[in-house]
Amino acid sequence: MTGDVQNPGRAVKGRIKEQIRESGFSLNQIAKNAEVSYTTLRHFMQTEDGADLDLVLRLCYALNLNLAQLTEGTTPQDSGELQLIRYYRQIRRSASRDALVEAAKGLCLAEKLADPSA
Repeated sequence: MTGDVQNPGRAVKGRIKEQIRESGFSLNQIAKNAEVSYTTLRHFMQTEDGADLDLVLRLCYALNLNLAQLTEGTTPQDSGELQLIRYYRQIRRSASRDALVEAAKGLCLAEKLADPSA
């Protein structure tokens, strides 16, 4: 996913539009599931201007989308800490999650041993 740091709202809207097109559902079906009018959804699809947060959240719910994933890469700096959290959340098996946590603990310990003043 590429980001648009200059206009994150446009980037998110573009990603939602892409998901709508790929969903296989009609605009009528999506509008009904999002509890918005067909006219509102059609306007959303036809324009490049921003969309209000309420509409974005309703569409995310109707399409089972994660808003955090849609906004990924739209900020000037995507910190390593947030990236690590995203990776953690993508791991399905608890044993793998535990292994990641243990690896992080080991890295912290190694840093402390290498530089006790830190």
